[in-house]
Amino acid sequence: MQDEAKRHQTKDIIFYPSNPRAGDIITIESRVHNFGLKETPGPMGVKFYIGNPDSGGTIIEGTGGETEVFTGEAVPSRGTKVVKMDWKVPSGIGTFPRIYAVIDEQNTLVEIHENNNKSWNILQKSTATAIVSEQNMNIPNTYSL
Repeated sequence: MQDEAKRHQTKDIIFYPSNPRAGDIITIESRVHNFGLKETPGPMGVKFYIGNPDSGGTIIEGTGGETEVFTGEAVPSRGTKVVKMDWKVPSGIGTFPRIYAVIDEQNTLVEIHENNNKSWNILQKSTATAIVSEQNMNIPNTYSL
């Protein structure tokens, strides 16, 4: 089962900035590939989830309230389009959550490869907090014996 889950990991889901903290607004970018010989019938929708949507993953809602983003137009045969969603990283999702992208979730398109519409990547969420440096006014500027 571990090998099957690892097979769906991708570098086609990218996060900007790459190391956010809870409360930061980031952009999730995903490349949508059409490996077929025909253009898609229209724009393709992508939904993002925290965790595997087949195992109770939570759908991600963008900063504009959207839960699905679309390619601007049909994806040409053997072509690629990019979708983006701005998202506020919630607290409590852990340090390395898997973020899933799902295309054609209802399986409405007939495809050659029906088993590659879900993939994931790890969000490298930072747990660091800012440290404020304080100057100590009691330290002398010079020292002599």
